[in-house]
Amino acid sequence: MLKALSCVDIVRPYHELEYVSGCRELDADIFVIGADWGAKPHNIVVETYLRANGKKIIQISYNPRTSSTRIKEIAIAQSDPDKYIEQAISRSQRPSSTTALARQMEQRVCLERTRQTCGK
Repeated sequence: MLKALSCVDIVRPYHELEYVSGCRELDADIFVIGADWGAKPHNIVVETYLRANGKKIIQISYNPRTSSTRIKEIAIAQSDPDKYIEQAISRSQRPSSTTALARQMEQRVCLERTRQTCGK
């Protein structure tokens, strides 16, 4: 998804908590971090490297519309709607009747389709 953004040149996945080698290899100008970044040792190392080399660190705020968890849920809904509905219902209060369950499932599917169509 990130690659599709016109402002993004390269997306590099990290499978370990060591970022300096990737920043050095790509000569990254901007390093984007999430709101949950924190002051962990591996984070401090890359921040020190980036600042020492005149690079920018941009921290983005949490937004439920861009939450990776939410994006995964939407992807699951598109590939397996029944599984998504089951997960959504298990997180909420279960309805007391089959009719109420059907109504709740229909509302959730309708709401999800609206979100996907409107980008919300």
